[in-house]
Amino acid sequence: MKFQYKKQKINNPFYSVNLIPSLLVDVNKVGTKKGYRIEGLLDSGADYCVINSGYAELLIDVPYTQGTLMKSRGVEGTKDGIDLYFHEIDIEIKGLTKITTHVGFTNSKNVNFLLGRFGFFDRLKVYFNQPKGYFDIS
Repeated sequence: MKFQYKKQKINNPFYSVNLIPSLLVDVNKVGTKKGYRIEGLLDSGADYCVINSGYAELLIDVPYTQGTLMKSRGVEGTKDGIDLYFHEIDIEIKGLTKITTHVGFTNSKNVNFLLGRFGFFDRLKVYFNQPKGYFDIS
């Protein structure tokens, strides 16, 4: 299924527009329709799927900090990294299959929802065609 890049004007001497590979994703508590429709950023440089902890209340039954703890340094570039607490949620892109996957919840203000290599890219075929202005997921 083809999706158009989101266009964002930027102040750059070489480029006037930034093309952002993002799309609306339904994220739900496993096995239910209880959740959110949020914008997910496809991030081929992210190891994991990461979501802001503000979404945890509807997506999991326990405090997010009770998940499996892992550190990630890439999100904010800090030496010590940020804490990610992993839980299973359902991810569904309209018109594609639903997948149950692990996502890391974080309280970082810099993260809304990142779709990373483990948990998203390893489950679906993703093709970026930036010169043509679209990406494809199947």
